[in-house]
Amino acid sequence: MASLEVGNVQIYTGDGKGKTTVTMTAKLKHYQTASVEVPVEVAGPKAADGLLAGAVLAALVGVVALGWGIRKLVSRGRRRSGRGAAACLMALLLATAAAGSLSACGGASVRVTEASPALSAGELSAGSDASNAEASQAIKVVLRAERKLAATGDDEDVASDFSVKLNGKALDSDAIKLTVGVSGRDVTFTFSPGSKAADGPGAGGAYFAVYQGQFSIAAARDDGALPHLTDAKTGDTAVLRDAATGTLPSGARVELVSSDAGSSAAGTPATATFRVTSPARARAITWFSLDGGKTKILKHNHQFADDDAASYAQDLAAAMNKASENGTADATGGSYTARATGDTVTVRVSDTNSYHAEILSIEKQADDGSAPLRSF
Repeated sequence: MASLEVGNVQIYTGDGKGKTTVTMTAKLKHYQTASVEVPVEVAGPKAADGLLAGAVLAALVGVVALGWGIRKLVSRGRRRSGRGAAACLMALLLATAAAGSLSACGGASVRVTEASPALSAGELSAGSDASNAEASQAIKVVLRAERKLAATGDDEDVASDFSVKLNGKALDSDAIKLTVGVSGRDVTFTFSPGSKAADGPGAGGAYFAVYQGQFSIAAARDDGALPHLTDAKTGDTAVLRDAATGTLPSGARVELVSSDAGSSAAGTPATATFRVTSPARARAITWFSLDGGKTKILKHNHQFADDDAASYAQDLAAAMNKASENGTADATGGSYTARATGDTVTVRVSDTNSYHAEILSIEKQADDGSAPLRSF
């Protein structure tokens, strides 16, 4: 950390990132003090920072010199009106120079109002190009505002407004690259292979995989403000009040072909047939449920690039049978079997979930919670 002092102004330089509020104050004897507070966000050094630092220093030196000259004029006995005007001018110059200099250092003004555009959950998608499946993996999360947005910085500035986690942890930048783009009302977060993972597992020492795919996208600021996103019309700062959470998709898709609820009276089991319309398009777990999400079956997609609809149907049926055998997806109340034929999978409950019971005896128990039946 180095510092440079000009008059009563100290400029500190360093290589870190952070946020703070700077107060600039102009004082003249016998007159009311004028102050301005400016929020500062340092995003880290960039290529043009050397030139900007020189411009900021020159501006500050000029302000200090001008202020010193004004004080001299005042001290020589100028009229009170002149002294008042000089004091106002000095305060205005200090405030203007501070705002301009701090903006050059990467700060962004914040104006949150009741009309500020609020982001909420949009869509999820996953895809890749078959000709280069590994490097082209792209899993996208879209957050959407009510009105058109404008970015007040580049993509890196916008990305700095958010805190993104995957499976409860910060992203491994070697394996996963995150880009953030703004278009119309949408802010799109794209997860793709990092620079060391683009050539596939082991090639660059990293491996693109989102595993369980549990993501969280929150505002970096505690108040939810997004300094580099504004309403394109009013300029109000956009906000993300609640974190967006969910599961990243693998890109696999199925459609229901037919279903039969079955009948205990007729002795027919429940069945359902679905078709795989797309295998996984990225290295993410596919979560599958037979009961609306109460229980989940997972299918790994390590070799997603080699799958077509038929092979994916075979693997999915195998994963379902394994879950049924292990008792980890017994959501139907009985075991089931899954069979793949081409790109379709038929799931059949192995019994009709009816049971025969014979009453052998009845014993009266005390109604004090000790009856053995209560344990069931």
